[in-house]
Amino acid sequence: MSEILEAIKQFVVFVQEDLISLAITLVGALLFYLFRAKVKLIYGRANNSLKERLINAFGFAAVPA
Repeated sequence: MSEILEAIKQFVVFVQEDLISLAITLVGALLFYLFRAKVKLIYGRANNSLKERLINAFGFAAVPA
């Protein structure tokens, strides 16, 4: 039984740097996921046309429809 534990210990020591790198990468990915931008798109509400801006600014359509 102790031979198996010794083999596991040697393997963990051998890949220790890789395991630490993997842990740092996963923690970083989790932080990016938790603090990501949560954008909610409302279709039909975001209109960037000149006509809409003129109506909002002056109260009437300055350009013909």
